[in-house]
Amino acid sequence: MCKERNKEMTPEEFAATKSLWKFFYTHQCLRHVANACTFILQNGISENHPAYYLLVVAIYALYGRPFKDTKVVGMLSKKIVPAEFRPLHKIMIELRDEVYAHT
Repeated sequence: MCKERNKEMTPEEFAATKSLWKFFYTHQCLRHVANACTFILQNGISENHPAYYLLVVAIYALYGRPFKDTKVVGMLSKKIVPAEFRPLHKIMIELRDEVYAHT
């Protein structure tokens, strides 16, 4: 057994690991959001379709996840959102918190 495996991470290594995890997690969440949006558009799913609301809730919940605090790794800063998209980002997070994910 390699002794290096039992070595604890330095604070710098742990911070780098958390950052890497946050960016990977964000990539995964946003990929799922893009896939759900594409599915809605490609299949012509309207507000009357039984799956519409479920997909919209998933879009809001998944989009907001990386920007919400977790006890271990923290959250992604909203500063990462380009300035021109911050108004939309704010609306997405507000609707997630007030309508779709915490009702």
